[in-house]
Amino acid sequence: MVLTLTALVELFGFFTLSILSYRFYQAHRERKSLISRLLFYFVSLLTLYFFFDGLLILFFAENSFVLKISIVTGIFFQSLACAVIAYLFLYITNLKISPLFGFLFVLILGLGITALAFNSQFHPSWELVGSIRIINWNLPPIIGFLQFITFFITFIPLSCIFLLYSQISKISFIRIRSFGMVLVVLLGLNAALINFFLKDILKLNPLSGDIAFGLFSLFLFTLLLYFSFQSENFEKRISSPFQI
Repeated sequence: MVLTLTALVELFGFFTLSILSYRFYQAHRERKSLISRLLFYFVSLLTLYFFFDGLLILFFAENSFVLKISIVTGIFFQSLACAVIAYLFLYITNLKISPLFGFLFVLILGLGITALAFNSQFHPSWELVGSIRIINWNLPPIIGFLQFITFFITFIPLSCIFLLYSQISKISFIRIRSFGMVLVVLLGLNAALINFFLKDILKLNPLSGDIAFGLFSLFLFTLLLYFSFQSENFEKRISSPFQI
């Protein structure tokens, strides 16, 4: 076992997303809305991705084949999560397009990227950057670019959904919480942009991808910690007029 910063970042991401997933589970249990259920599915799928990816990196950092499998399975989980958001966006906006169409479009795109990654020749490995061990995925640029596109076409609509919540609510707590989620989504998209695309195209420091994901997880954890102290007093006073 080789302890890498990449594994620590992935497991910290699993920890923070687990908390967020539980929050959405609570919202769905209380309100029984399709929106809260879909958000729960979305975050849970990303949580599974971080969990399995983190464990595989932690215990098999010296096994290039297992690391490649972690990428292939990770792309599948990410694509399935993004497909849920495509369904959610079309469901909310009611654009006279079946939400199932959005789900299938993103899912098929993701399955194509998964198959491309599985059949591509690349060899992930751990390496030292200064005195820090990280995983260098050595991912073909086309795969990273397609991964980012999948996130882009779904995370931008997702940020718009949370922005809508922050605009239509008359309660400051709901507005702030929703806007905080907008920032979380955009930070996640930024991490995907750096890790999957810019890092190789611009020849950035190999640490940049791990740092970007680490900052995303840290911001999410801070936000969840803050609102955990605020929500109890808020729920005693009033409930949201726009239930998710």
